[in-house]
Amino acid sequence: MLGGTAPHAATWSNGSTGGSINAAPGTYTVLVTDANGCSVESTVVVGNAPAPVTDIVVDQPVVLLGTPILFGTTANDLDAIFWDLGDGTTSTEPVFEHTYTVPGTYIVTQTLTLGACTATATIEVEVELTTGTASGEGVEGIRAWATPEGFVVDIAHFGEPVVIELRDAAGRLHATQRAAGVPSRIIVPHSDLATGIWMITAREGDKATTFRLPLIR
Repeated sequence: MLGGTAPHAATWSNGSTGGSINAAPGTYTVLVTDANGCSVESTVVVGNAPAPVTDIVVDQPVVLLGTPILFGTTANDLDAIFWDLGDGTTSTEPVFEHTYTVPGTYIVTQTLTLGACTATATIEVEVELTTGTASGEGVEGIRAWATPEGFVVDIAHFGEPVVIELRDAAGRLHATQRAAGVPSRIIVPHSDLATGIWMITAREGDKATTFRLPLIR
């Protein structure tokens, strides 16, 4: 401290004493008194540090069920990072892969911490059951997706018997199953199949719908 006669005593409006304090952003007053009892009061303003800036980077915001998504951040300066992936899963890694196990739309939230400041960014990712395309009129009420147990075909209507065909990407037939024309769920095993894209075709009379499903080991 300059001026007056040493030693000096400083008393701050937040109750601290001494020539310096650690304080949150705000306005503070300090009363400085020298050895002769002379005093002077000053006001000190503590500003906010620059807020961190961040955004979420994903390699693909729309994927088929079972396909991993690579998540990352644009932030270079950070003390900590926390991810909420919208399905009950969290992470504290700056860059990582995550695979959703249930189709749907997920809101991913990234929270970045730098000192006493935080920044938040969100992004929406879409996990689809299939990119299936219908041929002919198409079979109504049919869904298909891949699970660790097999390819699942969900039949949600009453009608004629449904024939399920499994083909590889080249169109070669590998398996056939028949289901009654009532709401039901069929599992087509894939334990002996290679990684890649497989086609599930559901046929009902002269109608057919083909689903393009990924198999990832």
